[in-house]
Amino acid sequence: MEGDQPEDGSSHTTNTLSVPLSNDIDIDFLTELLPNIPDLLNVTPDAVAVLYKLVLAQNSDLDNMRREVDELNGEVEKRDVELDQALQDKERLAKDLEQSVESVHSELAKVKQERQILGSTCIVHCL
Repeated sequence: MEGDQPEDGSSHTTNTLSVPLSNDIDIDFLTELLPNIPDLLNVTPDAVAVLYKLVLAQNSDLDNMRREVDELNGEVEKRDVELDQALQDKERLAKDLEQSVESVHSELAKVKQERQILGSTCIVHCL
C-alpha cells in the first residue's frame, strides 16, 4: 500500500492499493458496474469494503433466486403429477364408459333375442 498526500496539503494519508488489470477486463464496463469506486486501478479500503458488500449482496440475491427456482420447480413437478393423475382418471373413466357401452349393447342384444324368441313362441301358441 502506498501513502498518498491529499491535494489540500493536510497530513492525512489515504492508503491505496495499485491493482493492475489485464487487457481482457473491460475497464469502462467495470466502471459502469461499480460507480461507487472512482479509480479501479488504485483502490482504497473503502472501495474494497464496497466490493465485499457487493459480493455479499450478490450472493444473497443468488441464494434467493435459487430458492425461488427450487420452489417454482416444485410447483411445476406438483402440477405435472396432478396433470398425470387427471389424465389417468380420464383414461380410466373413458375405459369404464366403453365397458358400460359394451355391456349395454350386450344386454340390448340379449333383450332383442329374448323378444324375438318370445315373439316366435307367441306366434306358435297363438296359432
